Amino acid sequence: MSQIALLIAVGILLASISSLAFYSDWRKKAEIDVIAMQIAKIIDAAEVKDYPGRIKYMLPDKNYDYEVFLSTDYIVVKRYDGRMNKEIVATKELHTRPWINPPMSGGKGADGIYNYFGSIYGIHHNGANPDSKLPAGVLEGEMEIMANELAKNPFKIDCEKPLYVEKIFIYVEGGNAKSLVLIYQ
Repeated sequence: MSQIALLIAVGILLASISSLAFYSDWRKKAEIDVIAMQIAKIIDAAEVKDYPGRIKYMLPDKNYDYEVFLSTDYIVVKRYDGRMNKEIVATKELHTRPWINPPMSGGKGADGIYNYFGSIYGIHHNGANPDSKLPAGVLEGEMEIMANELAKNPFKIDCEKPLYVEKIFIYVEGGNAKSLVLIYQ
């Protein structure tokens, strides 16, 4: 009888230890889920604005290291201190398709984008206003190149630097202004 009681006690002890480790990992995943959701909310908030504007966001300072990756469809937050699995991953799908780390010249944000297109197509075709529309198809081509690249290599955010989320409008020939959400550091 004592051997059976000992086996039951060991079983209960092992179950307690494993549930404690599982609970710890569950709590850690919940923490990084919140980080991913906060970033997604900021991107969505920029998209629903009716006017251009920039949001400066600092990622939360935590007592553990974590990494954040962005693609056009997802936010992925990782930390490497789990008990059951060393790598804990939180993924959040984006409702908006942002332009992440776009090519810019002579500035950041909207000015950098308009300068970039102006350096290629001339100041009268940079997309900044209805009188200087970007040639048709250019914006879609740039966005497709970016989406393909980010599908292979997501943009890694430097958690120590501010993240800028900016809504801009680009005027395109044959259409109205297109609204875009830029994400850059």
